[in-house]
Amino acid sequence: MMSTRADLVGLEMADEFTKLQDDTLPFDFDTVKIIVEGELGKPLDQLFQSFEEEHLAAASIGQVHRAVLPDGTLVAVKVQRPGIQDLVEKDLVIMHHLADLLHKKISSLQVFNVPEIVDEFENPSIKRWTTVWKPGTPRISRPASRG
Repeated sequence: MMSTRADLVGLEMADEFTKLQDDTLPFDFDTVKIIVEGELGKPLDQLFQSFEEEHLAAASIGQVHRAVLPDGTLVAVKVQRPGIQDLVEKDLVIMHHLADLLHKKISSLQVFNVPEIVDEFENPSIKRWTTVWKPGTPRISRPASRG
């Protein structure tokens, strides 16, 4: 997520974070299948005409698979990486701790108010997690079937 915030971390750091994102390995299809079926409550073959095992894209928070709905509509199914929400929350705790430490120990950095920078980063990130990935709701979105 830091790769998208060059305004907070600088262009050079954002580029480095992008490299980390680009090197993200996909998770296996068995895991994808368990997540999709668990979230949507039915086997893949009842939810989709087809569901490609090969991912279209993989990133740090999830990956995308091409699928076809029962009515023939081609869709992209985003699947959240297992455990990512906990990892993001832990990372934010660490970032807050480091920001507070920098602010207290390095007086020349106080002008930048590093804790506030972390707050600026956290607020949109947490808001995104709580609105898109609400606990108990599917982490996979697909268009509603046409009636």
